[in-house]
Amino acid sequence: MIIPIILSGGSGQRLWPLSRQNCPKQFLSLHGEESIFIQTIKRLPENVEKPVIICNEEHRFIVAEELRKSNVKANGIILEPIGRDTAPAIAAAVFHCLKNFENPNFLVLSSDHVMEPNENFYSALNLANEICQENIVTFGIKPDSPKTNFGYIETVSSKNDYLDVISFREKPDLSLANTFVKKPNFFWNSGIFLFSAKIFLAELKKFEPDIFFNTEIAVDNSTVDNDFIRLEKKTFESINKISFDYAILENTSKIKVIPLNLKWIDIGSWNNYFEIKPKDPNGNVVEGDVVLKSVKNTLIHSQKVLTAVIGVSDIRVINTPDALLVTHKDFDQEVKQLISQIETREEYLNQYFSERPWGSYQVLFKDQNVQIKQIIVKNGRKLSLQKHSHRSEHWVVISGEGYVTRGNEYFPLRANESTFIPIGEVHRLENKADNDLIIIEIQTGNYLGEDDIIRYEDDYNRV
Repeated sequence: MIIPIILSGGSGQRLWPLSRQNCPKQFLSLHGEESIFIQTIKRLPENVEKPVIICNEEHRFIVAEELRKSNVKANGIILEPIGRDTAPAIAAAVFHCLKNFENPNFLVLSSDHVMEPNENFYSALNLANEICQENIVTFGIKPDSPKTNFGYIETVSSKNDYLDVISFREKPDLSLANTFVKKPNFFWNSGIFLFSAKIFLAELKKFEPDIFFNTEIAVDNSTVDNDFIRLEKKTFESINKISFDYAILENTSKIKVIPLNLKWIDIGSWNNYFEIKPKDPNGNVVEGDVVLKSVKNTLIHSQKVLTAVIGVSDIRVINTPDALLVTHKDFDQEVKQLISQIETREEYLNQYFSERPWGSYQVLFKDQNVQIKQIIVKNGRKLSLQKHSHRSEHWVVISGEGYVTRGNEYFPLRANESTFIPIGEVHRLENKADNDLIIIEIQTGNYLGEDDIIRYEDDYNRV
């Protein structure tokens, strides 16, 4: 029995401004029509159990909606009150599953990888499943270039179809990476693992007893909230922040490597994104409304506006409705460093488009004291009963029929009708119809942040 653990807690900072804190890269359609999170789950072989998902608390409704849209069932959605890196996350998923399964095998996958073909992945899994009772199996990728943002595994041949490990080399400089690429016994660490519960917990207890005991406590004291499992906050926050690689892989003697003979890309930066996209005759990746002249080997991604580029090469241009990034490919890894200068700004936190448990909204216009949104409320859903301290709202129905709570009033609102919500007025919007309700919301006030909200009642336990 194999239970997949899908790690979905990454922030995707190097893919800003497409990836934002409240909707990071794994939930975006970066390669195909579906999000790479859903593609990861659909890549699983049919003979495995339903996956367990572990994600940040603020992403819970995105995860739930992604699963609902794709008709995917899970063995649980575990919410981290704070990110503690991959070792505690994996441990929490293992302890949770052991409540219902006896010593299963676990397949750990990151939710931001592209892999194909699936058949080669399945063959490697079958081999790994045969040896994972006594070993922690990691899957290696043969390097095709000297990447400095990946970890490397130095291996030695064995008498079997798997390899023994000499050492792990985390994110080497370019000179070392060039050396590693030329040697046939070096592999990229794919971040995909297979192990039994027994061997994982034994090694975790041996090398990281703090994570072992405190994660078990956090899981034992977790609470169930609709589809979500909330880890006990105080204990989980006290756990050391450490990756699975540093906590286990670099210490254990029970590690084996199985090479993956397939296309594998960790979409961790704009250069990685550029690699997986089709190119024009000049080596450019062009997405959206774009006009080029004398441009080579450049990525131009433009949303909703015309972007014109002249006389450059090896550039990355990411133009969204509220933020623009321009960088040379050689500075690709420094996007994350840029984030420290903008991490308190709305453009880092939120996209102009945002999924909500009741539907979604899209920012159409924003200025200092006014913001205009298109809001879609799905059939049978309603927003929380709430009020705002700094803004008033004017609602105009574009299509559908909504029901409005405003103070002591309760009334329908139909297409081409409008209403006004004053500052401090308790209100709610509800859609009882079978089709979507679409409204335009005009906000005015001295503060228009998403945190200006006091909830009194909520179907999604956000009070």
